Amino acid sequence: MEMYLPSKLEPRAARYLWHSLRNFLSLFGTLNVVGSLISLEYCFLRNYHCWNEAWMTRPDLPVGFGGWQAVDSTPQENSDGMYRCGPASVQAIKHGHVCFQFDAPFVFAEVNSDLVYITAKKDGTHVVEAVDTTHIGKLIVTKQIGGDDMKDITDTYKFQEGQKEERLALETALMYGVKKPLNTESVIKPKSDVVMDFEVENAVLGKDFKVNITFQNNSPNSHTISAYLSGNITFYTGVSKEEFKKETFDVTLEPLSIKEEEVLVRAGEYMGQLLEQASLQFFVTARVDKTGDILAKQKSTVLTIPKVNIKVRGPKMVGSDMVVTVEFTNPLKETLQNVWIHLDGPGVIKPKRKLFREIQPNSTVQWEEVCRPWVSGHRKLIASMTSDSLRHVYGELDLQIQRQPSM
Repeated sequence: MEMYLPSKLEPRAARYLWHSLRNFLSLFGTLNVVGSLISLEYCFLRNYHCWNEAWMTRPDLPVGFGGWQAVDSTPQENSDGMYRCGPASVQAIKHGHVCFQFDAPFVFAEVNSDLVYITAKKDGTHVVEAVDTTHIGKLIVTKQIGGDDMKDITDTYKFQEGQKEERLALETALMYGVKKPLNTESVIKPKSDVVMDFEVENAVLGKDFKVNITFQNNSPNSHTISAYLSGNITFYTGVSKEEFKKETFDVTLEPLSIKEEEVLVRAGEYMGQLLEQASLQFFVTARVDKTGDILAKQKSTVLTIPKVNIKVRGPKMVGSDMVVTVEFTNPLKETLQNVWIHLDGPGVIKPKRKLFREIQPNSTVQWEEVCRPWVSGHRKLIASMTSDSLRHVYGELDLQIQRQPSM
């Protein structure tokens, strides 16, 4: 006898997820201070994570906590000895009611934790140098209904930073069992007069790009800043494969001033070491000379990968010949070897592939196929490209295939 759970499932994904051991609300990044150089020694933070939501009634919970439930089949920690997570009421997570089953404290910590940068002293004590309250759980999305765009659903999981409701949800969660692993009031340094932030330009695979770092001096005193930027190739889990960029620089800030610095990242510095996800992580640290304050910030970016272009000409109709053209331009400064382009379109064209021995830099290849659709309605053509040095390049085209007019 088979039994089914009636529900509606939808995928969810979030950027910068902290898989919390013991439902802690803080992730620690350990800073290594050697002279004027401050580097990030350890920080386990996932670039993204995916899970599902199921729509169901929850008669075991108070009224109002049914509906969407978070269900994660690939959690990084176990629940009662098994790798499982949920169903956890999304409404309960948002309002901090983590006392309701199942695994709500874990999910709450995933999307609400603070990123705490600490330094270790010789006597074994730790000092909190900086706290980032907005980095973790920054963007939670799902697929837009009727299209392939993403829909931001962050506000279904958490209130905006700084709102009264956000503070109340945190206090409620603390009351019901999530934990602050240390008393930050006794170890955190006073807020620095200097604020630092940075942005990574839209980075296209194979192209140079810049990291723009902003320093703001909120004091009536001038300051000299010693800064360090580190660029790393990372797995999607946040684990660093290799550091590809190191740069140190000094910045002089006049009283009550703002200054920007640019660091150029050249394609040759990262291209030979990229992983499949083309994910880069940048970490910037700085020390304020007079006060000794340490500033720290990290951000990840995924390189924009060029697409395979698909075009069609001819009638989009069942039983009629239609020409599909696939194009790809090599964006790299090197020749691509052993290039395979795959084309598929259920109901439109059977799977096909074509080999191009090489594609010169900035050169374009074309491939045409004649097909005869046999299924009407909304269809999709999908193309992919792989080569010795460039992989996971895709393209797609939506089609509306018409029926043959009745005679």
